[in-house]
Amino acid sequence: MLDYNVVYDSYIRPFRLLEQLGLSCGYEKSFKLTQQHLLPNRYLLGIDRPALDHDKLTTILERLEMPQYFVDEFTDRISAANLVLIGFEEGIEDCIYKIYLEYWDAIRSKLDHSEPPYSPETLFLGYKWSALENGRAVLTDYVYYPKLNLDEIIGRLEATIPAPGEEPTFDIARQIVMLCADRVDCEALIYLEAGEADNPRKSFDINLYPAAVRMEKIYPLLQRLCRCYGVEIESLDKVYKNVHFRELGHISGGTDRNGNPFFTVYYDNQADSRQ
Repeated sequence: MLDYNVVYDSYIRPFRLLEQLGLSCGYEKSFKLTQQHLLPNRYLLGIDRPALDHDKLTTILERLEMPQYFVDEFTDRISAANLVLIGFEEGIEDCIYKIYLEYWDAIRSKLDHSEPPYSPETLFLGYKWSALENGRAVLTDYVYYPKLNLDEIIGRLEATIPAPGEEPTFDIARQIVMLCADRVDCEALIYLEAGEADNPRKSFDINLYPAAVRMEKIYPLLQRLCRCYGVEIESLDKVYKNVHFRELGHISGGTDRNGNPFFTVYYDNQADSRQ
């Protein structure tokens, strides 16, 4: 079992660090469903890359103890990024720090000067390591498939999730995407696939913010997914009662690096997101 004090220190450290450095940030939270578990202590803090000078960036990497073998590559690749996201995830047996580099501005500029068919592009690089033992680390590549229509998104979902007819992740994701498709052109959604070297991870991530769907609209689907994953509905309700009015952000799911199914829901946690 994880030590509460250690977990809390790891959880709060990025907030305190950004406050000390005088950096403003966006704030997005999420919860993750796996077999028998709902994991609610997850967040992302988004920082405009130009706000991070050399000294501030060095302080962040040192205080969060990014593995040294990541530091040089990360430093080389940050100049082309438009956004840096710092994340924390409490798992069952570990806590994870994550720092993502986003390349949306460069990709959008390329798309503005391109004609279909569009080539897949790396939108995020995710540097992830254990907050308890930083020797455990992995790099995740998030590939963007531009301007997919509804059928194309569903087709890629079906190909990404093993045995989609037996695994509930596909059906729940499909229904959420179709709900959003009733509100916005699917080409406005951002569909990604994530992979890592030397492990079986294969998953999707879909940015659904353009559809402006509230969390309450997908609650029945999340109840169903909990039952399929063997998660007590009470665990979902503890989270849901505080976020039902929030805007649905992303959904992600598929197979994790241990070969197990998962489904994650991200939502806007900004103070002014209540309507």
